[in-house]
Amino acid sequence: MVASGAQPAQRQFSAQAVNVPWVCDTSCIRIGEGWLHLAMVIDLYSRRVVGYAVADHMRTN
Repeated sequence: MVASGAQPAQRQFSAQAVNVPWVCDTSCIRIGEGWLHLAMVIDLYSRRVVGYAVADHMRTN
């Protein structure tokens, strides 16, 4: 919910050139042993994945 008087995020999902901008997303996937965490970086112009990481935890280190 957006607070009173606050502006929602300005979302622009179009790009004019490769590598400008990139977007990211994370997903949690339930597997037999628990959860698998997937993080992806996507080039918005080409819609291709430019990087990803997979782990069994969400720690930053």
